[in-house]
Amino acid sequence: MKRFNILAVASVLFAFTVMCGGVAVAVPVITNGLVAAWEFNGNADDVSGGGNHGTVVGAVATADRFGNANSAYSFANSQARIEVSPVFSNHQTQLTYVAWINFPALGGSVYGEFTTDGRTRNYWLARTGWDVNGAQTLSTYPAPGGFSNGNVNMNLADRTQEWVQVALVRNGDTISGYLNGNFEGTDTTAGAYTGSNPTLAAIGNRYNSHAGGWYG
Repeated sequence: MKRFNILAVASVLFAFTVMCGGVAVAVPVITNGLVAAWEFNGNADDVSGGGNHGTVVGAVATADRFGNANSAYSFANSQARIEVSPVFSNHQTQLTYVAWINFPALGGSVYGEFTTDGRTRNYWLARTGWDVNGAQTLSTYPAPGGFSNGNVNMNLADRTQEWVQVALVRNGDTISGYLNGNFEGTDTTAGAYTGSNPTLAAIGNRYNSHAGGWYG
């Protein structure tokens, strides 16, 4: 099963509020700097008040980490995703992603903003099988000089088939990774996105002609 429980997108300050506060599913995550938050309580509505509600395409409602029915989504189906509007157009170098994830064998796409011709902005991946023992990646294409990938290596390989909280923070050219509230490391990523404006964002899959989502 490839299951997400909460995807909360916010400013850098908000990330530390989430990581230290241990926010529960039933508590709406609303604070300054919040861009979007999806709790998946039977739907893909944005509970931040921003109105960026998602459209479920192929994803299946399932139980969350507490065993509550219809409180998470499985992305086991091919091209399963939740489509939303791009939310980070004005926040390319100051942003945070947070999600509760039940990893499959390898992991893959969590959130990204895409054009139909293969451009990717603010593309977040969490992978258990690549980069030795796993990594969180923030990918942008095109960026100055071509691709811009930042990778925070962390031991996700031993965390498959269990719920974990992952977070990725970008502050300027530095990205930092967290696992269950613990700091895991940093990497650098250079430059902001320079391509045409993405027309669609997706949770759980890469949505364009170069599509690829979860693996395993």
